[in-house]
Amino acid sequence: MDLAGFFEVRRIAIVGASPEGYFSDRLRENLEASEGIQIFPVNPGRKRVCGTRAFPDLESLPARPDLVIVLVSGKKAVTTIQTMARLGLERAVLLAADLGKAEMKKLGSVEGVAVLGPESLGLMDVPAARFPFCGRLTFAPPPGRISIVSRSGGLLVECLRTLRADPRWGIRRAVCCGTEALLGAGSVLEALAQDGRTDAVILLLEKDPCAACLAGPVETLARAGKETILFSTASRGLRDPEALLKAAQGEILEGNAVEALATSTGALHV
Repeated sequence: MDLAGFFEVRRIAIVGASPEGYFSDRLRENLEASEGIQIFPVNPGRKRVCGTRAFPDLESLPARPDLVIVLVSGKKAVTTIQTMARLGLERAVLLAADLGKAEMKKLGSVEGVAVLGPESLGLMDVPAARFPFCGRLTFAPPPGRISIVSRSGGLLVECLRTLRADPRWGIRRAVCCGTEALLGAGSVLEALAQDGRTDAVILLLEKDPCAACLAGPVETLARAGKETILFSTASRGLRDPEALLKAAQGEILEGNAVEALATSTGALHV
């Protein structure tokens, strides 16, 4: 999977763009803080969105987008991904959280589109100042060489908030995978192993992980000389940066079920 393509975007289409709504507002704020990004709002019911010309559909765009952020839900979300495949558009962030089994099955059958989500808030490349992210960022994360992978956008923001006060923990890239319908945390970890500017990866876990799913990617990171630090939701490290520092210095703190993954891969568990 070419993760680099997600971070090297210059043109972003936003399907379901609106001048109001929590996620639309957060996305607009973050994209306004980004550098070198052209935005194409897609909304058949509006001619302009927040002063920018809107287009009725993806087929009407004046240029090919590098990334499509899908804010519509249900069947409309699935139809959008299917349209992307037909048009040869390769990358999407899917925010929808209301997809049923039938919609999920249809998503899984789509070929040629790498999708973060459903329930993904997006991603960011901090040194490049690119923030196609729908979560609330009230601060600019300090740039550095640590990347973060999380299923939860809220947990990702909390981790960024905790680390921002310490210059030793500058951020390279951050990815919210959502519920991983098409593109899971393991795939992102494998891709980060090939990123020459990532020295360590923080993996945020909301519940007990599937060790069999993550062990291989974590071992790939280790072979690439990159440390993996595991957080669970019970981790005090999310509230205490010093806990993270201790882990990086080799002191593995007591944990719960994620210890199995840490023990089998050599990853640090905070």
